[in-house]
Order: sequence, then C-alpha cells, then structure tokens
Amino acid sequence: MFSIKHYLLAFAWLATIASHAQSAVQPPTRMSVATFLNIVNTHDDIAKAQSAVQMAKVDIELASASPSPTLTFGNACGDVSGISMPHQLYAGLDFTIETGGKKKNRIHYSQAQADLARVEYEIFVRNFRREALMLYNTCWLEETHIATLTNYHDALAKMTTADSISALQKSIALKKLQLDIAALEETFHENIIAFNELIGSENTIVYPEGPAWNETNDIIVADPKANDLTLMQQDLSSSVAHRELALAQSNQRGDYTLSLGNSFMTRARNTEAPSPAYNAVTATISIPIRFTSNKSNTHMNRLKKEALDQQTTVTSDDLKKKWQQLRQQKHKLTEEIKIITELLNDQLKLMNIISVCNTANISNAEELCALARRKQDKEIALAKINGEIFWHNDTPRTHLIANTK
Repeated sequence: MFSIKHYLLAFAWLATIASHAQSAVQPPTRMSVATFLNIVNTHDDIAKAQSAVQMAKVDIELASASPSPTLTFGNACGDVSGISMPHQLYAGLDFTIETGGKKKNRIHYSQAQADLARVEYEIFVRNFRREALMLYNTCWLEETHIATLTNYHDALAKMTTADSISALQKSIALKKLQLDIAALEETFHENIIAFNELIGSENTIVYPEGPAWNETNDIIVADPKANDLTLMQQDLSSSVAHRELALAQSNQRGDYTLSLGNSFMTRARNTEAPSPAYNAVTATISIPIRFTSNKSNTHMNRLKKEALDQQTTVTSDDLKKKWQQLRQQKHKLTEEIKIITELLNDQLKLMNIISVCNTANISNAEELCALARRKQDKEIALAKINGEIFWHNDTPRTHLIANTK
C-alpha cells in the first residue's frame, strides 16, 4: 500500500527525469555521504530508541524503593447486641519487611537491564547507520551500473551490421540490454524513493554524490576489542538472566509484616460491666510459615543456573577469526573488482574501435554486459564487508567513509 508521500516522490522522480531529458545543463541534486550521515544521526527513530534507555534508568529508582506501608482503619469491634458494650475503633500502619535480599537483587536486576538497554541502543544506532549507508551505497552503485549499461547499449547501437544475421543478433542483444536497464531502473527507482524518504526530501529528488566507502589501501580491519558491542551485549544479557534468577529465588522467600496502631475503646454504659473510654497501642509482627518442601524450588533454580552457564557464547577469539575472514574476503573482492574493471575498459575500447557489428563483436558485447553484472555483484558484496567493518568500530573512523577523509 503506497502512501501519499510515495506518490509525491514518484511524481518528483518523473519530473526530474523529464527535466533531465529537456536539459542536460542542470545537474541532479547530490548529497555527500558526510551530510547524509549528519541527517541520519538526527533521525526520529534514533531519538525514539533512546527513550528505552531513559525508562530503564527510571526503573532503577523504582527498584530501590521499599514497599509502601498500608493504612488500616475501621471499627475493629462493635456492639450489636444493644446492651451498651464498648466499640473498638482501630487505626494503624502495616509495614512489609522484605527478606532474602529482595531489594538488593531488584536493584541489581534493574541496573543490569539499564546497562543492556544502553548497549542495545548503541547497537540499534549502529545498525540504523549501517543500513542507511548501505542504501546510500546501493543507490550509487545502481545509478552507476545503469549509466554503464547505457554506454554499452549506445556503443553497440552505433555499430553497423554486415549482413542480416548480424543485424538480427544485434537487435536481440540490444533488446536484452534494454530489459536489463529497465529492470535495474525499476529497482533504482524504489531505492531512491526510500533514500529520499529517509532524508526527508519531499519536493526534490536527491541522489548520492558518490560511494559510501573509500576503497583505498589505508582501510584497516582492526581486531575486535574487549568493549566490542557484540561481546558487551552477550555479557550483559547473561548478567540480566543471572540477576533475574537471583531475584526469582529471593522472591520465593516470605516477607515479615510489622503492624503498629492505636485502638480506641469507647465507654461501656452497661451497668453490669461498666468501663471507661481509653486508648490502647498495638504492635504485631507476622512471620510466614512454610508448610511445603523447598527442595523442588532449589532443584529448579539449580537447573536454570546450569542452563545459563552452558549457553553458547562468542569469544574475542571467534571475532578475531571472523576479522581474518573479512580481511581475506575484502582483499579477494578488491582484486577481482580491479581485474573486472580493466577487462570492461578493454572491451569497451574494442567496441568503440570496431565499427562493423558481426557475430564475434556481439559476443564481446554480451560478455561485456555479463562482466558488468558480475562487477556489480562483487561491489555489493564488498559494501557489506565495509558495512561490517564500519559497524564494529567504537567510533566512526572517517577514512572508512568517502568524502570525509
């Protein structure tokens, strides 16, 4: 279901295409990746996610509060016999005295939840920034790929045909290229609308200025640190689970109740048992008595703790192995993209040199398109690796981001 905003952006998209067709003098509106990141950092979704951290801090204050006392008052004893015996009016406070370290475990549990909420917020922000950069980079790659295929189409269209067979082969190759360009333009259209929705552009279609990540030799994949968010989230999640278990165990203990109050006895007017009015102070304590065996709870708590201790965890060594794989994949993809780019340039030069279109040249053109698609797939895979590198850095390393070095 498309919203009105989708239609407005689509209309702006069509208007932009029409303006480009009428005049090539006015360039499209471009946005640098640095400006894009500044907009993303102030997005409403990030501000909303931060409210969970504030709520977790409030929960710590609530957890540190002791149970509120209960006010009890009323007619504790009343004469309904009609023989003028006294009435007892009572007013008092009941205090709950927690046992088993409930308050301490409740505070520890809330603190652990607050720490986890803070890390999960940071993870959300990094995920949001990474996905936004991936969208930025995807739009740039798709736009570049469309321009590349269009150049191949134009180069092939300019070639003359030597016979009817080569003319038919040329027509088929051109139609295939047109279908590829149309499919890519459709995907690009959807992504560029999502991109403009993200930055809040409603009246003008904005395009990325360049790639999201630099592909230079100074991009270093650092080893994971002890404060890596993945490890922190894992440790804090385990801490929350253990604190929750400790709180559940303490809640199994009964609490004491201390009652302090005053009883006012009215005057008895019965001639056989007269008594004056007076006040009486009362103080009682209620102690819970357990009639059932505690073995089942103890056994269940032990099983839960063993289950928590045996959970599979990711260690820093596991992350180091992952980084090593990323290094290898990044190096391999970078070299492959370099080779494919050189092949594409050579093939395009050959197409421009040869003016006659024959079977061999058409095969070269088809190979050229296949190489272009392969290059795009490799660039998308490399972008995912760059996104992973960007995500795991404690602070954004600006040399990873294009146009900010």
